[in-house]
Amino acid sequence: MGSMKSPSPKNQKQYKKWVKETIKKLSTLEGVKLIDQSEQFFAICHDDYAESEVRHTQKTNDITTEKEYAFLRDRIIPLLKEASAKIAEKVLQKKKYPKRFDQYVKEARVTHELFHPAIPELQKEESQLESEYIKKLGSLTITVQGITYPITQTGKFLESFNKEMRREAWQSMKNSMITNQAFFEELFLKLVKIRKKIAQKAKCKDYIEYQFKKKMREYTIQDCYQYHQAVKKYITPVITDLQKERKRVLKIEKLYPYDTSFSLYAQYELFPFNQKDEKKFVRGIKNAITKVSPQIAQHFQSMHKNNRFDLIARKHKAPGGYNMPFILQPYSFIFMNATGTHRDLNTLAHEEGHAWHSELTKKLKYPFEREYSTEVAEVASMFLEYTTSHFLNAFYTKKELSWALHDQYEIEIFLLSWIAIIDKFQHIIYTAKKLDKK
Repeated sequence: MGSMKSPSPKNQKQYKKWVKETIKKLSTLEGVKLIDQSEQFFAICHDDYAESEVRHTQKTNDITTEKEYAFLRDRIIPLLKEASAKIAEKVLQKKKYPKRFDQYVKEARVTHELFHPAIPELQKEESQLESEYIKKLGSLTITVQGITYPITQTGKFLESFNKEMRREAWQSMKNSMITNQAFFEELFLKLVKIRKKIAQKAKCKDYIEYQFKKKMREYTIQDCYQYHQAVKKYITPVITDLQKERKRVLKIEKLYPYDTSFSLYAQYELFPFNQKDEKKFVRGIKNAITKVSPQIAQHFQSMHKNNRFDLIARKHKAPGGYNMPFILQPYSFIFMNATGTHRDLNTLAHEEGHAWHSELTKKLKYPFEREYSTEVAEVASMFLEYTTSHFLNAFYTKKELSWALHDQYEIEIFLLSWIAIIDKFQHIIYTAKKLDKK
């Protein structure tokens, strides 16, 4: 790819002008030269947006960050999507390309097929609602024993052996969500409505079909239904037995949500690190990764030295965790909300798996060659998560690790069911002819 420079997105007027002028120049090109230059252009824009999104999730209440993110989301991304569709149409006019561009042409065909002039505006509205959700959730708190915490710390309290503390944390989280229930319900219904409009504009039967085409799934909707049934047949009975055993051990008739997350097998509470001790957290995971692959561990250490981590939970930080890949920058960025639990150890190793996967693709020339599906991406992350789990000696004694692993594998069984529940819920929601708030 040729060299290309962009102004800073902080200078909105200049940046938008650069985007429009570059798109105009691209319209004069064709063939491989068009692909080469457009890939360079979209790579720059991708990294600018990714940087802004990272900052936005780090400080959901920061006005300056919000303005820059909103500018790229609302005024630049729609321009890029429209340009992408026009480029795809032009690329498809040429009959033959070198074999290495087969995937690009395939993606161009999908982009062209699903595009409608109204969709970028709808997707802008969709992104705005998603941002509102993240901002609201990032502001929520819980109160436990008179102290206020970010809602992302609820999980840690639910692992406590102290039932009253678990109950208080759960109730506080529930109250926080109920207080904002109207906001979340309205936002959800708006999102569903917009997504159904997108599917209609793309001439798809429903939003499920639209996403399958857009993501170029290599499995079918029917395969999802078969997964739901397989979980119901083989996994649900196992979960039922585990829940019965928990009730038996706890000597209770009814199992409440706040009674499901703490360990039945550990002799005492397992909190492998203090969330204020980030150095121990990072150092221990690096040691575990080293046992699996010194090469990956070196990459992990380099990311840490280059400030590519934001790991500890705090107020006004978006929930969840992710690895943000960059195309032109040397490293990804790992974001999470660590509170000192075993799950945090798994999460950091998991995200480093994604980061290393991205690193391995950088030898490829074009961004489209570095793309891979979500399903493929999870192979790398789950590999590192599971293999490092057996080398967490920096956090546990041998006996403690056996307890932690027992709990981890039990949670994974529940996860199979949770995935099926969420997936089936989405199929119901997005195929329903009418969805009204009751």
